[in-house]
Amino acid sequence: MRPLDLRELVANIVAAVALSLPNLPLVTELGEDPVLVLGDAVRLEQILTNLLNNAGRYAASSPHITIRLQRVEELAELQVVDMGPGIAPELLPHIFQRFYQAPRGKEFKRQGLGLGLWIVRELVLAHQGNIEVHSVVGQGTSFQLHFPLLRGGEIVQCED
Repeated sequence: MRPLDLRELVANIVAAVALSLPNLPLVTELGEDPVLVLGDAVRLEQILTNLLNNAGRYAASSPHITIRLQRVEELAELQVVDMGPGIAPELLPHIFQRFYQAPRGKEFKRQGLGLGLWIVRELVLAHQGNIEVHSVVGQGTSFQLHFPLLRGGEIVQCED
């Protein structure tokens, strides 16, 4: 863990994902100013890459996937928003559980072990942050991650 500019890191991750998945319609809203947090760049990359890969897989029909970074009070808020099929309300409480895979239509081949979002959540928590998901069937899904900002060498704690 070290001080880093989350804005710069997110921009680099999105650029790398865009190169590896050129058909993914990524839109960034990152602002101009640095967003300083205490973090592990490799693990933060793992978090965002996983969320973008999931959006590309499950919301392939989304006209765009927005990655938004902003300051909200004493927190850095990172959002990944798609306009895909959404997640049914009864499934939302389970998506961060280990080995959970939501039922999908016949067009989806089973992939992975159901660990991706569980790992994302654990890594966010390890960064003293939190993660929320909001979804409306037929309208899309939004993942919101909050990390404490680094201010004057000190971290401002996230509330659960």
